Amino acid sequence: MKTLMIDLGHGGTDSGAVSQGYFEKDIVLLIGKRVKELLKDYKPDMTRTTDKTLSNTTRINLIKNRYEYCISIHVNSGGGNG
Repeated sequence: MKTLMIDLGHGGTDSGAVSQGYFEKDIVLLIGKRVKELLKDYKPDMTRTTDKTLSNTTRINLIKNRYEYCISIHVNSGGGNG
């Protein structure tokens, strides 16, 4: 079993939260790539490395019973001005 999967929320046709021209899917892609670099000693995999759509079933199948740990990255909007 591998150690770590980094799951990047949203992607492709699912933009996630949107505010002031920023899309959650793009922000989490940047964050995820940096987290992978910081955790390189654990040889993490990522559910996506580009802007592509992944269904929940696909995400589950990529992760379930294959990794000890999974980090799911989101930057949700909490209301207000974004």
